[in-house]
Amino acid sequence: MQGVSVDVIDGSVQLDCREFALDDVVISEQIQTLVPLLERLLSADCARNLLSDDVFQRRFRAIAARDMILQASLAATIRNAEVLIDIITGSASIADHGFPEFQDDHDIDV
Repeated sequence: MQGVSVDVIDGSVQLDCREFALDDVVISEQIQTLVPLLERLLSADCARNLLSDDVFQRRFRAIAARDMILQASLAATIRNAEVLIDIITGSASIADHGFPEFQDDHDIDV
């Protein structure tokens, strides 16, 4: 499984998601969920590019620390999406991931 392929040409992005064989609406909804994150990451890169080397050096540790927190958060989000796949496919149970009340995938009254 290759997943999503990305091509960027002159600032225009093309994503190829055909491998997933999903409806265009579903793909669009998932991408739109990620757009605010992408916009902020690109804005951060733009802001960084506007800094002089001297100012960047003074802020380097703070920038690096925040970037590390962001990378850890993204890694956790990817792991959560993998757990979601495992629960959907039945190779894991939500009970194994902090919700013991759903043992054996039984519903509970809420």
